[in-house]
Amino acid sequence: MLRKFYRMFVGVCAVAMVSACGAPEMVPIGESEVGEFAEADSVESDAPEENPMGNTALGSQTPKYIQVYVCGAVVRPGLYTVMQDSRVAVALEAAGGFMPDAGRDSVNLADWLKDGQMVYFPTCEEEQQTKLRTVDAQTGMVNINTASAEVLSTLPGIGESKAADIISYRESNGKYHRPEDIMKVPGIKENLYAKIRERIVVE
Repeated sequence: MLRKFYRMFVGVCAVAMVSACGAPEMVPIGESEVGEFAEADSVESDAPEENPMGNTALGSQTPKYIQVYVCGAVVRPGLYTVMQDSRVAVALEAAGGFMPDAGRDSVNLADWLKDGQMVYFPTCEEEQQTKLRTVDAQTGMVNINTASAEVLSTLPGIGESKAADIISYRESNGKYHRPEDIMKVPGIKENLYAKIRERIVVE
């Protein structure tokens, strides 16, 4: 009987010891620690949010401007200040638009402007001469009424001096009506004309 009671007593003590050793220890968080966490959160929330470009404010950049010189067949040629990334049409509008004799198809109004650029708007006559020079270059023929000295100098036997004489004659006497009229220019005779007649036209 006594032995049985002793075994029960030992078992109860063992259970009590296991329960006491296995219970997790609860560590309360102090008020000072809670305050530190809250303060850290508030600092993060007050920090400015950066945009993808690295700026803290999206609308803080100052607009940039450029200067362009507008001349030719416009109402008010001159130096104009326009916003960066503007198109040629903006420069034309700033200069008052086209003059009545302006060649309106020579300049691309949708092109972009650059700082320091000169935008020249030709007249209708200048535009037509440019087109004729382009046609002459494509066909291999030289229009003696519109060709520059450089183009005239490509003809056989025509150097810089004779090219200048050809231009001087047409400026003084008007356009050539026939290719052989070029022989009216001093220094150009039949022999030289025979070398170039297959290469010249009048238009």
